[in-house]
Amino acid sequence: MPGGFAGVDIFFVLSGFLITTLLIQEFDRTGSISLRNFYMRRALRLGPALIALLIVLCLLSFVLYDQARARGNCRDALIALFYASNWVRVFTRNQLGLLAHTWSLSCEEQFYIVWPIILLTLLRISRKRHYVALVAAAVALFSWLASIHLTMSGASERRLCFGLDGRADTLMIGCILSVVLSFRADDRKRKKDNSETACGHSASFHGVSSRLFNFWQQAGAKFLLFRICDHCPSGGSVDSRRLGKPAKHYQEAHGHEVAGLDWVCLLWVVPLALAYILGDAWLWV
Repeated sequence: MPGGFAGVDIFFVLSGFLITTLLIQEFDRTGSISLRNFYMRRALRLGPALIALLIVLCLLSFVLYDQARARGNCRDALIALFYASNWVRVFTRNQLGLLAHTWSLSCEEQFYIVWPIILLTLLRISRKRHYVALVAAAVALFSWLASIHLTMSGASERRLCFGLDGRADTLMIGCILSVVLSFRADDRKRKKDNSETACGHSASFHGVSSRLFNFWQQAGAKFLLFRICDHCPSGGSVDSRRLGKPAKHYQEAHGHEVAGLDWVCLLWVVPLALAYILGDAWLWV
């Protein structure tokens, strides 16, 4: 079909992007990549459908075709089962007949085997992911140069189209995109964490300072009230209307207490008490 290979290129880019993204997320979450679990997931995702296809093909081949062709289809099924279709099509005359399309699946599986090991090694050596992008770019460049060399050497179209080395550039482009986007995601997360931390510190400081300020305001108001009451000529009573609402409030609520603050506390309490009585703006005068 015209344009079919362009669709395969896009498929390889998406595959490289998705697999690299999953692996990087697992490494960020756990600090490592479980290769065993990864290969198991790939096998469970692709294996059952492929095995079902191959079994049905082999059974129907003995019903619909002669013995020679049926055995040939079974042989091709074994090749596809072990994900070697692309290299068989490159180096032999056997083009796999009904299973010719499995060459792309073989490239995918070979990529799945090699790339997670490389990625895990790079992430363990250094958490700086630009090294991963550099290695992926180097592999893509090698693939382009290899394709140019094979073309100038007169290699067949099968060699250029079906070999993993000739298709590695599209896979690596997807890997590079994944790493670049993970950079941006990390930056957004880091900025969000810093913003939340700063807001938390600011809120905590504001809450503590507000409570302390209110405490000293109230203590100062009590101190002034009781000092005034102690020195009042009427024997400890004072007209709360002349002192304003703060003094009236404390006289009613705490009139039974005795102000026993010493002169050291006075140095701290009096300014804040005045701020409470005269208003917060007094502090800025």
